[in-house]
Amino acid sequence: MSKPFVFEYSGVDVIDLTIAAFLENPIHITLELLCISIIGYLLSRKPEKKENPLTEQEIDQIVDAWQPEPLEGLSKQDKGGGGRGSVVVIEGPVGHQVTVKGASTVNFTTSDFLSLNNDKRITDKALKCIDDYGCGSCGPRGFYGTIDVHVELEERIAKFMGTNKAIIYSADIATATSVLPTFAKAADVIVVDDSASFPLQEGAKMSRARIVTYKHGDLKDLELKLQMIKQDFVNGKHNPTKHRRFIVVEGISYNTGHIAPLDKIVSLKKKYGFRLIVDESQSIGVLGHSGRGCSQHFNIPINDIEIITASMSTAMSTMGGFCTGTDQCVDHQRLSGSGYVFSASSPPYLSVAGTAALDIIDSDDGIHRQKCLANNAKKLDSVVSAVVSKQPYAKLLGDSTSPLRILSLPHSSEGDRLAAKLCAGMLEKGVLVASLASAPGERRGASGLRLMVTADHSDDDINKLGAVLSEELEGVLAKQS
Repeated sequence: MSKPFVFEYSGVDVIDLTIAAFLENPIHITLELLCISIIGYLLSRKPEKKENPLTEQEIDQIVDAWQPEPLEGLSKQDKGGGGRGSVVVIEGPVGHQVTVKGASTVNFTTSDFLSLNNDKRITDKALKCIDDYGCGSCGPRGFYGTIDVHVELEERIAKFMGTNKAIIYSADIATATSVLPTFAKAADVIVVDDSASFPLQEGAKMSRARIVTYKHGDLKDLELKLQMIKQDFVNGKHNPTKHRRFIVVEGISYNTGHIAPLDKIVSLKKKYGFRLIVDESQSIGVLGHSGRGCSQHFNIPINDIEIITASMSTAMSTMGGFCTGTDQCVDHQRLSGSGYVFSASSPPYLSVAGTAALDIIDSDDGIHRQKCLANNAKKLDSVVSAVVSKQPYAKLLGDSTSPLRILSLPHSSEGDRLAAKLCAGMLEKGVLVASLASAPGERRGASGLRLMVTADHSDDDINKLGAVLSEELEGVLAKQS
């Protein structure tokens, strides 16, 4: 049997080969030797033992003296009041009148539109619920966190809205940000108003669907976008059997105060084959002859809207949000809605408060409150419009019947600074309003103030708003010019 062939070299041969290789390619061999030398040096080094020159007392002094830099620097308008850097602390219950720094203040920042937050019929039931159930639920809905009062509220919402089922979420911002990703996926299409509220913006992003925006309230632009998307489906860019199409709209826009022309949007969604998602956060308990929202306001059959979402922290004066629709719509969310599956369920007393609020909204007293709110909305429109008409740089956005209005200033850092000055000046004179810049992260098309009126505001309250706003606007804008 033959032996395997083996190369045998002596030390002299290795040296000769190395010299030959060096003569053939000196740069390459030099770099290799240099690398080997560096690696050998690093491996042979012993770590130096560094002694801490500071004593324990010196370390403690340095730690105590250290002040971290803010994550986001405060601008001048933030420090002036009404911006991101200032927080108005309310002392006591929140309503149309509040106490700030010990002074009675007229509040135009609350979305407690029907003034139910301090209604004794609700608070008494909530207090009794705490005695019966305790404060928290201590678990997600799917893991022993479902309590009978949660189910009762869901049934009450479905009955109130005229739908098959409803599902409640612990946080209102988690509602839209859970519902949209639950039903819209990658390669689906969401058509949304370019002035949509922050939760709708984020929900659309989180879905990973293709997002198409249309100009706020512009039905021609909306139809143009729907035509474009339908043509994409015809051309094979999307598969109509696998990819869904949604229109997302607010009943009352949180960022403008405009009421959506829902009747015309429903006609367009039928014409082009889209599903419709309506957020009634600012319109539930406000629009419609019995407070069912924008769909009732336009006499739209509830089955023409696939999905309805809403916050319960506005007219219902509690916390959380809800979604209502068909059995399949709700049941699917109990498995796939992240805000439902992974969040602790809402405290029982909040669900009891929500049910009690709906009972009031659905009564003669609720209808009376809605009429008072509608009258106050018109009064607010008349008073503030008269003030704004004298100021060329200010504009009042929203519909006259909406309880939420935007006083718009030119959109810029300077506009935000002026809004902050207005907030601070008006607060000193007993009127509380909110700057649009106080909500960072939201996509805004204007600087200015957000004004909200409630059923309990009096004519004197609204007249005071007009007088103080006029005085402050003239003073702030006069200094600018």
